[in-house]
Amino acid sequence: QQFNIFEGDIGKKYLPFSKQELLFPKTPVIDFLLQKKNESIEPFRVELGEVIPQNFLMPYGIETTSGYDALLPLKTGEFLSLVETGKIDDKISRVHLLRNYQSPYFKFTNTKYILAKKMNSEGIYSAQGKTPDIFNQKNYKNVFEDKTVVIFENENYLPRVNFVNEDMDISKINKDKTKTEWLVNEALKKEFIFNSDTNGYVLLSESIYSGWRASVNSKPVSILSGIDALKLIPVQAGKNVISIEYKPDSFYYGKIISVFSLFCWGIFLVIHLLRKRK
Repeated sequence: QQFNIFEGDIGKKYLPFSKQELLFPKTPVIDFLLQKKNESIEPFRVELGEVIPQNFLMPYGIETTSGYDALLPLKTGEFLSLVETGKIDDKISRVHLLRNYQSPYFKFTNTKYILAKKMNSEGIYSAQGKTPDIFNQKNYKNVFEDKTVVIFENENYLPRVNFVNEDMDISKINKDKTKTEWLVNEALKKEFIFNSDTNGYVLLSESIYSGWRASVNSKPVSILSGIDALKLIPVQAGKNVISIEYKPDSFYYGKIISVFSLFCWGIFLVIHLLRKRK
C-alpha cells in the first residue's frame, strides 16, 4: 500500500497549508523590533528568551543570538558554550538558547534587546506578574511591554564592530570610540567604513569560518581570530573601507568543474551532430 504523505504525520508537520499570516503573524512585539531595526544605523541582535521559538524571526529579517542549525561550526559552538557556562563543554550542541546574560562574554554577541515573560507567584505567565530578578539590574532598561511580554534594552551590549588596540587586548574595548558606517549587511557579504585614530584591529562580532575573505581599502588582508571565535581584521589609522565576503575555495572548484563539464558537453554535442549528418 502506498503511503500518502498528505494524509500522514509527515504531511501534517512539514507541508502546512495554513496562511502565511498565521504562521508568521505581525504582533506588537515583532512590530517594535522591526521598527527598531529600521531606525538603527547599525545591525544588532535579539535574544528570544522563552518568548519566541528559535529561528522563528528569520522571515522578518531580525537577527537573533540563540538558534539552531543542522550544521554548527565548531568555533561558534565553543564560543556560545563559553558564554553560557564559562567554559568550553566537551559536548557541543547544535541548539543554543542563551540564559547567562551576566557572562563577561555576552556583550560580544551584539545582543541589544532581550525578551522576557512576566510570571506570577504560582509560576504562571501573567500580565500582572513580574520578570526574572536578573532584569532588576541597572543595565537592563524596560523599553516595551505587551501583556505578558517585556523587551529589555541591554545597555552593556557592544556594537557589531569594535576597535581593538595593537596589543590585541580585547578587555580594553570602548564602544564610544567606535566610528562605523555600514554599507552592506547581507548573509554572505559585509561592507562598512571604519575610521580609526590609530593602527589596530576591528573586532567583528560574527563567527570566524574558513571561506571568508576580507579586504581593507581594496587590499586583501588576513582574517585573524578574536576570542578564538570572532573575526579580527587589521586596520590603519584613518579611513578604512572594509569588505568581507564568503567565497570558499569549493565555490571556485565548482565553477571550474561546471565550465569544464559544459565544454565537454558541447564537444559531445558537436560530435553527435556531425555523425548524424553522415
